[in-house]
Amino acid sequence: KLQFLYLIGLNKRGTMMRPALLLLALLNGAAAITYIDPAVNDNAPAYTAFCHRMTTVFGVKVCIDSGAFNGDKREYIVNSLAQVLDNDEDGAADDERVVRQMRQDNTVIHIKDGDCYGKGESPADAPSGRWWCIKAADAHPNTCDRPDKRGAAREDRSSWEDKRDTSKLAANTCDASEDKTYDVIFLAVLHAAAHIYPHKWALTWESDLGKEIRRVNADCGFGYTNNYHDPSNRIGNVANHDHCSGYYSVQDAECKLCNGCVVYTGALYATRAYLGALYTKQRHEAVRAQWTLTTPDTGMATADVDGRSEQFQKHAVRLYDMFSMLSSRRPVSGHGWVPYRLPNGNYNAFPVTNAFPVVVTIDKFTAPPSLVNLDNKCTTMAPPVSDDDMTNWAITGIVVAIIVVAAIGLGCAACCGVFDKKGSSSDSEPTA
Repeated sequence: KLQFLYLIGLNKRGTMMRPALLLLALLNGAAAITYIDPAVNDNAPAYTAFCHRMTTVFGVKVCIDSGAFNGDKREYIVNSLAQVLDNDEDGAADDERVVRQMRQDNTVIHIKDGDCYGKGESPADAPSGRWWCIKAADAHPNTCDRPDKRGAAREDRSSWEDKRDTSKLAANTCDASEDKTYDVIFLAVLHAAAHIYPHKWALTWESDLGKEIRRVNADCGFGYTNNYHDPSNRIGNVANHDHCSGYYSVQDAECKLCNGCVVYTGALYATRAYLGALYTKQRHEAVRAQWTLTTPDTGMATADVDGRSEQFQKHAVRLYDMFSMLSSRRPVSGHGWVPYRLPNGNYNAFPVTNAFPVVVTIDKFTAPPSLVNLDNKCTTMAPPVSDDDMTNWAITGIVVAIIVVAAIGLGCAACCGVFDKKGSSSDSEPTA
């Protein structure tokens, strides 16, 4: 039945996809996710020591600890992965090139019962690949970070403003805990996108993403360069003793350029800001020491009352455009993978193909130069180049060029004897 429905469903962007999925729901009821035991699956024995059960979403592996398998967290995370890869929920990945890269990288979303290992790392002796860990306890399906959970509409941005103060919501409306599910999944997808579209998404200052992150950082510095400034210390643009003019920074000294951290952390704040996940007074207070653009759109009331929350679209329009569904650049190649709505853990297009694939063995993950800066420039950072700076340099260059040309012209004129007091060089007698 599934194969037949995919044949008539026209797959990506097909008008028949929704009716096909509806027919499947009528035939089978709510679609269930298939999980396999790696100990008894011919394709997955190497994962036995790390995964109690496994599944795949568009071929991307999900590994689940035994302690994390029971309960609603597992289903929420797997559904959220599907919603990020297929944000319009038409049954096919939004950017197949990015998802294919995740499969080639042997990407594994690891749902752990205990504490996680670091980003870019993997469990000791685990199969090679890019392992991304999320602690089950850090997944909160009812989080207030989601506009729909705090009583607003998921996609109607005009409804978000009235629900930005979660302290005024009825008891048990939503969970005040920060949900880490989207963060982990987004970073896993971003790393694949950085490989496919390095000029747009590479975790360096030279990519489009990196340039815009530098702009919002401005002169706020970073912890790893020993010049961190709290960007929220610009109350109403009135400076205090520790002020800076930017909107983003990271105090953690281990978050550097050489490991891509300062770029992907900025990207994570940017996507969460656009999607409304930071648009509450409570979440703004939690992140303002690193990111103050917690109010998504121009014209929206700010997330706080003290003037420290600022409008993302107004103050960082180009970065906003990179994550905006409304951006004229979003339909262009390289932007289709960017989520335009937060996952809610209820993917409407299951089942996706989740038969466990043949394991692709690759070298243990080492970030290639196209993704991060490996030239050891982790202790210095040139200030961002502003538009005014570029204009000033252009004017200076033109003036210098005019002076040089004039000097050359005068020199040539002098050589030809144009200013010879005796007249032109043709009238004077040659001398010995």
